[in-house]
Amino acid sequence: MLCTPKANGLLYSITTTMAAISRPRLLLIASLVLLTATGYIVGAYGQSAYFVAFHKPFHLSLAHTTKKYTPPVLPKFRVQPAISSRSLARGDTQRITVTLSSDKAAVGYLEVWIESPAHRQVFRTPSDSTPIQFPAGKTQTFLYTYMLPKNLPSGTYSVSAIVTSANQQTDYYVNNNFATFTLS
Repeated sequence: MLCTPKANGLLYSITTTMAAISRPRLLLIASLVLLTATGYIVGAYGQSAYFVAFHKPFHLSLAHTTKKYTPPVLPKFRVQPAISSRSLARGDTQRITVTLSSDKAAVGYLEVWIESPAHRQVFRTPSDSTPIQFPAGKTQTFLYTYMLPKNLPSGTYSVSAIVTSANQQTDYYVNNNFATFTLS
């Protein structure tokens, strides 16, 4: 194939330029172009790039584009749940006291529930959709009462408590079956 300068000036200049460059230099330039393109791909898209000549991925870690994830520091709750009686009859009232404090200020929900021997909830604290403020270092006490209906079956009932974040995505404290009582 013949190319004249007048027919295709660009192709003629590329052909004459490539002819003037030695083979090792041409390979070096091609490698640098590929490396630059790979750097752009990794920097722009955060992916690993593979070269034909290498059998392992080539990772570029760009300090300005990679951010280290640090998980949030969650508050630690000290919770002391208690019940008023370990043995009750139908019609009696069970009092559940939950005393808690947090090392950091937090906003969330405190939920307490009672499960029957068949693992069905018979009582759950009402969620009025108003989060509770837990100031750092302040002890708070919550009292819940539950009158046992006449139709509850006899057996051992379990009491549980949980403290969750305001969006209810994070459990700060969970204590399943912190107490049991029998209904005769």
